[in-house]
Amino acid sequence: HAGFMAVGAYGAAFLGVQIAPHVAAAFGAGALSDGVTFNLALILGGLFAGLAGLLVGIPSLRLRGDYLAVVTLGFGEIIRILFNNATFLGAATGYFGNDPAGLPAYTNFFWVFFWALLVVIGARNMTFAQTGRSLSAIREDEIAAEAMGTPTVRLKVTAFAISAAAAGVAGGLFAHMQAGIRPEDFKFEKSIDMIVMIIVGGLGSISGAVIGGIFVAATLEL
Repeated sequence: HAGFMAVGAYGAAFLGVQIAPHVAAAFGAGALSDGVTFNLALILGGLFAGLAGLLVGIPSLRLRGDYLAVVTLGFGEIIRILFNNATFLGAATGYFGNDPAGLPAYTNFFWVFFWALLVVIGARNMTFAQTGRSLSAIREDEIAAEAMGTPTVRLKVTAFAISAAAAGVAGGLFAHMQAGIRPEDFKFEKSIDMIVMIIVGGLGSISGAVIGGIFVAATLEL
């Protein structure tokens, strides 16, 4: 949700600014250097978001239903407030990097499509692997899956961390699409948008999630 997206956005933006001079020194200034910097920043932002998902998932995923929703949505607000008070990241004003022009606009259609395709392929491969089958069993009937020896908590934490990492990469793409990022970009409404995308596309369907995401994004713009 928006909390993990925020972790990825700030992580990718801040770390991208820090590693850019070192990458430029190694590869020289130009498109290659920009591409390496951007993708390293996205990977690091995704890893930070995945770690945040792990830290939230371990204590909270023993909960179910409404209680789990309250914990995860509460975490999103805590993250936003933390960034709102982090002075080294610009606090409420937002983070714009060290350049007066703001963050470099690395994000374009190619990189969005590339990372979206990578996430979809990864999700599809996991769905048809043993882990995915176990997660499907948990989704259908968690008690029955646990009775059959499926490690439900461990698998739920793993899925939580992986999805948080994917949201973190999306946050990094979002950060480098504009000149800067602010805590207000990751309010509760952003999480609702993501939930609507899944519900419109259909729960438990990868293609449905893609179609739902495109539909909601397009209708919001219209």
